[in-house]
Amino acid sequence: MTVMTGQRGNRIRVAAWSTAAGLVALPLVAMQFTQEVDWTPADFAFAAAMIGGVGIAFELAVRTSASAAYRIAAGLALLAAFLLVWINLAVGIIGSEDNAANLLFAGVLAVAIGGTVAARARAAGMRRAMIATAAAQVAVFMVALVAGFGFIGPITVLFAGLWLASAWLFGRAAA
Repeated sequence: MTVMTGQRGNRIRVAAWSTAAGLVALPLVAMQFTQEVDWTPADFAFAAAMIGGVGIAFELAVRTSASAAYRIAAGLALLAAFLLVWINLAVGIIGSEDNAANLLFAGVLAVAIGGTVAARARAAGMRRAMIATAAAQVAVFMVALVAGFGFIGPITVLFAGLWLASAWLFGRAAA
């Protein structure tokens, strides 16, 4: 596969960044129709930073490899990281968003980020990093279960599945 350049690649980038801007603006529209959505300027700034950060990271991943498997793997890993942070801050995974036990998930992200840095974003190393991240996700589940924080099995399966799917695709890209 070749790196997308020219008109088609530009249209895809414009569409992706326009979608990102639309996602950030969506709560503003919702606030016009319901009292249930009440975002502050800080909420919008945080959402823009999160969504923009994922967009920039994906742009870097696209430039790192022309492999479709690599790009999809990076997209899955970024999606998992984004959702892990977003869900944790919005409602919490272990209890409410105010539960300090949710800080355990920072360790999962640390494994993903540290593994990516150690792998220098190379596919084979990224495969190992994503497997380690899935293991860290399961470790948080075990700690939560043993400590009596609650049962978070289904969401653990979801996230571990995303990390492992990413690992599998990185492995395909490395082959």
